[in-house]
Parts: sequence; structure tokens; C-alpha cells
Amino acid sequence: DLDTLRHVHANIVAGSCLAIGLRYAGSAEKRAKDLLISYLTQFQNKRARCEGFRKVDKQLMETCIGIAAISASLVMAGTGDVELLRICRGLRERVDSELQYGHHMAIGIAIGFLFLGGGRATLCTSNQAIAALIIALYPRFPISTSDNRYHLQAFRHLYVLAVEHRCLETVDVQNNQACMVPVEILLEPTPGYEDTVLHRVTPCILPELGRVRAIQVSSSRYWGVRWDIGRDS
Repeated sequence: DLDTLRHVHANIVAGSCLAIGLRYAGSAEKRAKDLLISYLTQFQNKRARCEGFRKVDKQLMETCIGIAAISASLVMAGTGDVELLRICRGLRERVDSELQYGHHMAIGIAIGFLFLGGGRATLCTSNQAIAALIIALYPRFPISTSDNRYHLQAFRHLYVLAVEHRCLETVDVQNNQACMVPVEILLEPTPGYEDTVLHRVTPCILPELGRVRAIQVSSSRYWGVRWDIGRDS
């Protein structure tokens, strides 16, 4: 049955997107983000071609769109990524009789992750954090605010157990005011991650501290301070 195969394939791809999002949660890994956005765009295009088809096709594509959007926002949590925000705002503004409460909720969750803690917090990937995220983001979205048939909606709040504050801020010692400083973040070589050196301007979100080897100021205006995580912590 061609329809069944199409539905199975869509569910497999959406599940794989969620797995990638959990694997790279809070990392701002560009390759993971680009891959997830490409699949999100594919699901949007397929949804646009569903007009005139069975309702099950539309609902499935909407669910896949929500999963892909959440997955990409997991990777970019706390960064306020403009590209992903633009896509999510477009999804949020849609008005369609086929859209249910759960579909809007999924996009709302994605936007919320992008600005987690007002841009001062992100997500970690410890075993406990991943377990909490799986429970909170169970990809069975409700039909209405009172729909708890497949997933208790209170569990959606368990994402807070995965939140981690890793915002790096710099302060000028002369006036005690926050200042923007270019920094280099040196990372330990880690399988699955491409970069070993990140160039950021503070305030910024740090990768998980287990991956960070050192942080150093890379500006001629400020003293070239270097912080070796393992030695100085």
C-alpha cells in the first residue's frame, strides 16, 4: 500500500529529526541545524501538496512539521536564531481549519526554546535531561486543551529539568558595566561535532562545559585573559 509506506516514511524521518535534536540539544551545532531546517522545509512543501487529499495526510504532515520545528529549536535553544525564528513565525501565523491546538502548541514550544531564559539559558544532554525532554516532548500532540488521552499535558513542563544556565558575560572592571568582548572558545575534539574553536561575542551561550577546554579574550582592546577550564575551575 503506497499510502501506508508514505506515512511510515514520514514518521521515521520525523522521529530521526527528534533524535538529532536531542543528541545536539543546546549545542547550536550548525550542521545539525541546517539538516533539521531542510527537513522542516520538506515537510512544509509536502503539506502544501496535501490539499484535496485525505485528512490523515494533512494531520500527519502537520505533526511532522511540529516535530521538525521542535527538533531544530532544541539544537538552537537559547540562541534566538533569526532564521529559525522566521520560519516558526510563519508557521505560527497560519489559519487553517485542519490546524488543531496541538499543532500551534508545538510551534509555541519551538519559539519558547529559542528564547529559553530570555537568551540566558539553554539545554544540556545528560541522561536525566534527555529523559525529561523525551517525556516533555512526546510527539503526540493534543487536539484540545483538555485532551490527555495519549499524553498527560502536565508532563510538557518537565523540560525545565534539562535547562542549564551557560551564559558567558563580561564586565568592564573600570565602570562595572557589561561589555561586548570577542572571545575564542577552545573545545575538546568530540565525535559528531565539527568545530574545535568557536568565535563568539559576549554575552553568549557556551557549549556544555564538558566539551570546553579553554576560553580566551581575542580583542586588542582588553587584556588577553585565558581561562583553562580543567586547571582553573
